[in-house]
This record gives sequence, structure tokens and C-alpha cells, in this order.
Amino acid sequence: MKRVIEGVICIILLLFLGCAEEKAGPGNIAGGNYRGDGTFFDKGPRARVDRYLLKLGDLDFSRKTTRTFKVTGLPEVRFTLGFTLRGLPPLKPVGNDKMECNRANVSVLLKTKEGKEVLNCIAPFHEWTWSGSMNGTERFVYLRGDPGQAGASGFTPREGEEYLLTIGVEPLPGSAKVVSASLEMTGGGSKVP
Repeated sequence: MKRVIEGVICIILLLFLGCAEEKAGPGNIAGGNYRGDGTFFDKGPRARVDRYLLKLGDLDFSRKTTRTFKVTGLPEVRFTLGFTLRGLPPLKPVGNDKMECNRANVSVLLKTKEGKEVLNCIAPFHEWTWSGSMNGTERFVYLRGDPGQAGASGFTPREGEEYLLTIGVEPLPGSAKVVSASLEMTGGGSKVP
């Protein structure tokens, strides 16, 4: 009986550990070679979209802010840089909640260690693309466009390349409210080309 219980516990642990989201770090295979700021997650090869997630932290949209991040060793897949906003009213079929909060000009500058610009754009936050699920209280906000083109927040890193990312936020008058905005990069997945 003891062997049966030990076997069941082993199977449960294997299933649990095989399905869990893994956090990258030294000696952790899930994150590959990522070194840099923030926290890197790999949801595993079965993830259909957004397999990789790099959380760089919250940015304050209530005051002028500039922050620089070092990003090194990302997997060579297309990433989209954006902000996750939480605590918004549920998304409705017809609505324009993106103009009511976090009014600011946001600048993005991503350069290689050698100084080559990969992304360089500035746009009012309400002009960014706001995506979310119906009745959801979260939005992912990003600049739509072709990777590497002006006005887009998508890029494909080169293996082993070190990048410096500078984000600037300059508040504009007329914001109904300011909500928490987490700077993130997402990419990869079996359904993503």
C-alpha cells in the first residue's frame, strides 16, 4: 500500500511540475539565457500565444517619469512591448475607456549595446492599441505596426544581444483617473509565426 501511495504522489508531482509556469533564473532551463531587469517567465512549449512574459514593473502615469532597463538573452521570437492596466471598468461592446485614464505622451527607445536603434517612437497613450476581453477589467496597451518600423512596439531580438530600453511618461491634462500600468514584453507561442 505504501508503494502505491508513493507512486501516486510521484505522478501528481510530475503532473503538477510539468504544467506549472516556470520562472527564469540562474540554473532554470525555462528562461533560457535571460539576464537583465525584471522577471522573465516561460509558460512552456505548449503555450499557444504569449509563451514568454517579461515583467519590468509598474510605471507611474501621474508624474513625469523616465526609466531605463537592461534586457539581455531574450529568445529569438517576436516580442510586443506594452503596458498591462488593471482595475478598469469592464470592457463593453461600444466604449472608449482608453481616453479616460492615464493621459500621457509615452516614448519608447530600444537600442542595442552598440547604440543601434531598434525601436524609437513617441505617441499619446490614448492613440496606442487597447486590447482586452469582453467584461474584463484588464487591458494590454501597445503600439500596433510592423516590427522594426516607426510607431510599432514589436521587435524580434537577436540571440545573445544586449538591449537598453528607455521608457518616458509625460502626463497630459484631462486624465479622469490614473491606474496602475505594468510595463511588460510578451512573445512566442506555438500559434505565433
